[in-house]
Amino acid sequence: MIQPAEVTAGNLAFPATVIGKFLPPKEEIPEEFRENWQHCKWSSLAQDWFYEGLPADVEFHMKDGVDGAKAFRHLSVCLRSYEPSHQHKIAGVAYLMDCWMEKVEIPSKQKVYP
Repeated sequence: MIQPAEVTAGNLAFPATVIGKFLPPKEEIPEEFRENWQHCKWSSLAQDWFYEGLPADVEFHMKDGVDGAKAFRHLSVCLRSYEPSHQHKIAGVAYLMDCWMEKVEIPSKQKVYP
């Protein structure tokens, strides 16, 4: 199983190079996320996070063995980077969320992802 990487304060402040380190290369992202990224089950959360941020009441339900704090920082670096195309970024973040999370709940918006 892919695990979240250690993210430094420098990575968060200057997330320049993420492909291959934090974000899988496009060809390594499964087709279901790459080819239909606008409709995959996690892409709407990735899009909301990218455009609006996440509210304070967000609840991440991680899969067994995944460190939620590390995953949050890892995904944050990916979403902040200008290196990948938007489609690659959203597809990659959706894929990583699928690997690491059972679900995400946002009570204030009455939303549950996926």
